[in-house]
Amino acid sequence: MIDPPGSIAFTASAKSEQLVRVLSNGFTRLKQMGIDPTPGRTSPDYLPKKIIEHSFSEGLTKKELEQAMWTSGCFKKAPDGQYGNRGKSYILVMIGGSE
Repeated sequence: MIDPPGSIAFTASAKSEQLVRVLSNGFTRLKQMGIDPTPGRTSPDYLPKKIIEHSFSEGLTKKELEQAMWTSGCFKKAPDGQYGNRGKSYILVMIGGSE
């Protein structure tokens, strides 16, 4: 059965576009709120976690957002110094967008 135009069913490319849009918009909105989203899964400011926490996810799951964050090419992890134990600290940077 073919889905009619305007139906809720998504093609793979439409789903991918939605994921990138939600991540980009979520990143920007969080920055505007004074929250610096991080790439660290255990951080309280982890981007997918914050997007869901603030209801910006449009029904997408944390797992979908995590995967898209790294496979979309829109985000990268950038060094930001080091912790007291000499471990590197990283920030999340949106490529081609405002930080």
